[in-house]
Amino acid sequence: MKRTLITVSVAIVAFFGGATFIHLLNRPPSSGWIAVVSDGGGFSMETAALNGDIPWPGTTKPSGRVKFLNRDNGQQLGYVIKLPIKPNPTAALPEKYRRTTKGSNGFEFSPPDEVLYEGHFEFTLKDTDGFVLMKMDGPTEHLSAGSDNAVQGSTEQTVPTSVVNRTKRVDVSFVSVSCNPCQMN
Repeated sequence: MKRTLITVSVAIVAFFGGATFIHLLNRPPSSGWIAVVSDGGGFSMETAALNGDIPWPGTTKPSGRVKFLNRDNGQQLGYVIKLPIKPNPTAALPEKYRRTTKGSNGFEFSPPDEVLYEGHFEFTLKDTDGFVLMKMDGPTEHLSAGSDNAVQGSTEQTVPTSVVNRTKRVDVSFVSVSCNPCQMN
């Protein structure tokens, strides 16, 4: 009787241990949040935006977090990021932007209060040792000078499950492709 009880107990423990192991092995990738980091300034400009006639704004590094979202077409990277950009002082703007202009319809336009930057966030997925697993771009975003620029979105590109499972760090930066009302020098 005692031997049968021990055998049944061992079988039950083995069954539940095996079931737990299989469950952990087959569970979907972690959907927890990962804090973003930025190795550089967190803000860069492509050549067209860099050659604009309005001075570069002061920025801080982006802050926020990302997580993997299970979508119908695969895993996508979701993000909630804040990128504060200091205002462009009106005195630093070229003279042509500090004047009130009159449009062809008779309306008067005041000098711009803010400069708008169009671009995208660039994400670099890294493993525990800092090796790059994958780079991807987010959709087009519009950020403005003089604002905290809190944005939420997700990438269109999917991330393979093997990369999701190994991602431990995500670097982020904003790449500006144009600014408004900037004009080329």
